[in-house]
Amino acid sequence: MFRSLLGPKVLPLSLQPVSGEIYAHVFENPRTGVPRNLFWNMTVELEPVTIDGEEWACSFGAEWLTWPVRTWRELDGMDLGKVLLPDMVEPSLYLLAEHHPATLQDLRLGGRRGPLFEAAVTASAQIRTEKGQRTIPVSFVCRLQFAGVIVVKANLQPEPNTPALAEEAVVKFIQMDGLRQARSEDWRYVLEPDA
Repeated sequence: MFRSLLGPKVLPLSLQPVSGEIYAHVFENPRTGVPRNLFWNMTVELEPVTIDGEEWACSFGAEWLTWPVRTWRELDGMDLGKVLLPDMVEPSLYLLAEHHPATLQDLRLGGRRGPLFEAAVTASAQIRTEKGQRTIPVSFVCRLQFAGVIVVKANLQPEPNTPALAEEAVVKFIQMDGLRQARSEDWRYVLEPDA
């Protein structure tokens, strides 16, 4: 076990963002009671973290976000308080080759310039060690690139087998305004931003 993880219960690591991405996907799972909806996922790559002389890849993610937007441009101004299904949100910190559960205290999107947003994140992640649980504070501001809307064929029933059917699934939740037509990529369709 790492010596520095055996110390204080709060680990003051410096987490610096490198790049970030946000995208939406249409998803449903009737077996688990998840009705079809549009969910937003964000991932922020952080600079590698050095612990006891060893460098580790690090990233922060928040999945299953739902916001009341009709176009992707309306993400500007969204925050954690506007999430429609807060119990579904799953934040995590990837560190030490594992995903660690996190608590998201604040998330704000703003400052849109084309497909770029500024994201402000405050969270804390819990890491289990030999000496018990340790908390890592997470706080940063970074740019997020909007990567588009994804429709994974196997995630919907019946499976959309044409780009038009993928677009039909998307427009039930978000307008095509600002999105290119669906492009097929084997197992999924991608609707990229046009700006």
